[in-house]
Amino acid sequence: MNKAILPFVIYLGYFVIGIVSFIISPTLPLIIKDFGISTAIAGSIFTAASLGGFIGALGGGVLSDLFGRKFLVILGCLFQIIGFGLIALSRSWALILILFFLTSLGRGFLSISFNTIISDINPDRRGAALNTLHGIYGIGNLLGPMLAGVVLSLNYDWRVIYYGAAAIWLVFLVINMPI
Repeated sequence: MNKAILPFVIYLGYFVIGIVSFIISPTLPLIIKDFGISTAIAGSIFTAASLGGFIGALGGGVLSDLFGRKFLVILGCLFQIIGFGLIALSRSWALILILFFLTSLGRGFLSISFNTIISDINPDRRGAALNTLHGIYGIGNLLGPMLAGVVLSLNYDWRVIYYGAAAIWLVFLVINMPI
């Protein structure tokens, strides 16, 4: 991949992470209703996601050293695609929890990879490059739940949001393949 394009692709990836990270916010009330669960049980989504993110961030560095960043980015994208796609299809609460773990595991892999790549390609301005990367994530965090809210306000089922997240990651994976 052209070295001039690489930062843009990485920034785009972190933006996408930001978009999908908090789509749970506007969809959780509908998930609670759909599965007929209490808010206390629904809160286990956050435990599953946090555990996945922790393991992804912790193990991502080791896997990156063993198999390379490209492998980890592809694996992270695949976990996002599979996880979000199956969340949209699932009728099992237990499976939903496993899939939130999987998507967050993939997000941890992607975060480690993107941070490392940006740091490596900006050796003289690592701090500024990482600030930009994380600022872009913040913009995605702002826009993702808002976009999900707009889709839900148009009376689409909550599952459409997760199909959309899977589709966004599929497009990113195709764009990312030359890295």
